[in-house]
Amino acid sequence: MYKFHIVVPFYNAENYIEKNIKSIQDQNFKNFKVSIINDCSSDESNKKILPLVENDKRFNIINNKINCGALANIINVLSKDENEPSKTIDVLLDGDDYLLANDVLDIINFTYSRTKCLLTYGSFIRKSDGKLYGRKYPIRSINKREFRKIPWFAYPLRTFRHDLYQNIDQNDLKDEEGKYYSSGWDVALMLPMLEMAEYRQEFIADPLYFYNDDNPICDHKLRRKEQEFFEKQIRDKPIYKKINLPY
Repeated sequence: MYKFHIVVPFYNAENYIEKNIKSIQDQNFKNFKVSIINDCSSDESNKKILPLVENDKRFNIINNKINCGALANIINVLSKDENEPSKTIDVLLDGDDYLLANDVLDIINFTYSRTKCLLTYGSFIRKSDGKLYGRKYPIRSINKREFRKIPWFAYPLRTFRHDLYQNIDQNDLKDEEGKYYSSGWDVALMLPMLEMAEYRQEFIADPLYFYNDDNPICDHKLRRKEQEFFEKQIRDKPIYKKINLPY
């Protein structure tokens, strides 16, 4: 039986965070904990959160005194020790997005149990057009280990075994100034794990994630050029070797 650690970084998400939290609490699968990271928001997000989780011990709220960025927040939470890293599945969920149905964790748990995979990525519905997006990496591309050369397919919902994450070199998550990437963090985090997992990765076709690209402060709108710059830098880093982790 797997357990889940859901990581929810956010900044100024008062209009979205309630739906986010309720989508987690409504899950049929109950063996999870949640780290909610308030990245020095200037709005009323915490006032929306507290009534929902104050009696739910599975939720831990972290309030930053300075704005750190999504990746730094994720790394800070994932760097803490896990008793059973091979049985812990880390799940990344932005604070302005939400899980699409109450069987999301059931589907992920079934996928890991059935396939013994090390990570999953999937399909999402985008708010701006209501369309479904998602595609599996081609077997030929996996075989050639060319994740850094081809288009990006590791869309949300992104999940991975904690022991896989622990094998990432932290320097590969940092820019030339030694700071965790402020944009393109999903590429920085997932590329090493895709390479290490090799064939032990699964695409989940069922839509599990609602992506709120209408949020006016989302990176895709405010930091597009920065995203492209950092993504190129990340793709130019060395390729990871396949890793053999226990089944």
